[in-house]
Amino acid sequence: MTTDLTKPLIVAQLDVTGHPPSPLLIDGVHRLYHARHKHVARLPAYLLTVKETRQIQNNTLLGPGWTSIAPPA
Repeated sequence: MTTDLTKPLIVAQLDVTGHPPSPLLIDGVHRLYHARHKHVARLPAYLLTVKETRQIQNNTLLGPGWTSIAPPA
């Protein structure tokens, strides 16, 4: 329980066809757990746009536009 609750969480937004963007916590699980344990109702967070989320998906492991390690059929 030594995580810094002032450090912002990072929340991505995934584009889901036919629905509003869906949030996905990508950094800060330990801070979220710590806050829950201490009954802290709000935490600071960076909310990435769908475009920003797509930019970070383009890494060497997954490659552009992939969302899983298995190649698309």
